[in-house]
Amino acid sequence: MEDRIKEYERAKEGNVMLKEVDILDAINFVNEAWTNVKSSTIINCWRKTKILPNTEEVVNLNQISSVEISELQNSIDVLNLKDPITAERFIYIDDEVPIQELTEEEIVKAVGPNPEVDNSDEEEEVETIVISDKEALNSLEKVIQYLKSPPDDFTISYQELKSINSLKSKIHKRVQDNTKQLTLDRFIS
Repeated sequence: MEDRIKEYERAKEGNVMLKEVDILDAINFVNEAWTNVKSSTIINCWRKTKILPNTEEVVNLNQISSVEISELQNSIDVLNLKDPITAERFIYIDDEVPIQELTEEEIVKAVGPNPEVDNSDEEEEVETIVISDKEALNSLEKVIQYLKSPPDDFTISYQELKSINSLKSKIHKRVQDNTKQLTLDRFIS
């Protein structure tokens, strides 16, 4: 994201015509910025709001008095629910949920894509076509333009669009890095 801001500032200083930004571009910029926010930043923001209880103020469920349980039960009873939960069950309901720690492998397996069918038996020789970073970037930009106004019978999920934009950002970074490297190589040569 910082690269895009610097690119914008350089273009602005050089009076270069800037690319028009539409709503989809803005959404993608916001998404990219949000993914760069650290969890510690979010935690600190919540602390500064002072709407969360201090850790000392957190209620210990083992110290709830029978009077408090009785008051809660009375409140539940007033609701005249068809199948009400008891106050005690309400308080300790999380105790019924089994807690199991997952290994890193299990987490990756749970969120990762399902492996495709192994086609290693099929040994077809495929000619590899080398595509430059700039060609790939241009192609992705065309795909994104297509997706901005797709045919009526074509749908794309937010996650798919996010993945395409993530790829575009990675390739864009490679193009910029390679440009910087070429400039340094010319300077040194």
